[in-house]
Parts: sequence; C-alpha cells; structure tokens
Amino acid sequence: MVLYWKRCSICGRYEPIDACSMHPSVNVCPWCCILCSERSNCSKPTWFTEVKVIEAKEVEVKERIEREKRIRTLLEELMSKLE
Repeated sequence: MVLYWKRCSICGRYEPIDACSMHPSVNVCPWCCILCSERSNCSKPTWFTEVKVIEAKEVEVKERIEREKRIRTLLEELMSKLE
C-alpha cells in the first residue's frame, strides 16, 4: 500500500491519505476516516485504530541494539581522546 502526503478531501489537512472504500472519489486522512459518521456501515475502512503489542523478545532485541550503539559511541569517544 502506498501512502501519499496530499490534501485530505474532507478536512483539507496535508496528511497521508488513501481512497475511501465507500466513496472511491474521496481521499481521506486517518482522522476523518476514524471520525466518519458512516464508519459503522463501512465494510472495509481505509484506516484502523489498532495498537500493536510488542513482545518481550522484540523489546529485548531493541534494548540490546541500543546498548551496543551506546557502547560503540563511548569506545569511539575514548579512542579519539587517546589520539
């Protein structure tokens, strides 16, 4: 799916937009799609309000990568001071 930062057909804000599934000629931003009064009748909404739960394993991997980056930058700073 390709998202374009264009002007929303409803509110006029420049946001990532996509074509509305109920009204294909209308490009909607996430805010207008979520607040749409016809959303309850929509079989396939363009935008969703979902929160992805990050697993503990993913968090550990991200923390390890951040730790490695910090250690690398500290070592680089120490090496530059020794020169």
